[in-house]
Amino acid sequence: MTFPKSIEAHRKNVGRLDCVISGRPNPTLHHAQGPSINERLRTLGFDSKGMSMRGNGEALLIPLDAEYHTQPGLGIDMGIGRATWEARFGAQADLIDEVSSLVGYSLWDLHVLWYSRPLPKIFRRK
Repeated sequence: MTFPKSIEAHRKNVGRLDCVISGRPNPTLHHAQGPSINERLRTLGFDSKGMSMRGNGEALLIPLDAEYHTQPGLGIDMGIGRATWEARFGAQADLIDEVSSLVGYSLWDLHVLWYSRPLPKIFRRK
């Protein structure tokens, strides 16, 4: 399994996919976070507190049409919230599995690899 060499390369790989909900092209990238992600991280042996937030979670991306990402009343962000969204469209952790299959490498393993390294300066708190 070959991982992308940078966050940008990974974002391009995921961004080339269609929305995992609608199948529409040109998705936005959602940074997966919340209970289903934290639970999966715990099963991988990590204390997930804060691990899935942006900066540490650049690997855990889900390609979503803007409608399912940020639209009021439907989107996971700024919309209906994680619990309601996951009840309608599926657990984010399962969607990460699907995205992993589509890009040909494990986003979970990439996340763990990137998390185990020092964060790039851009993500460090001052």
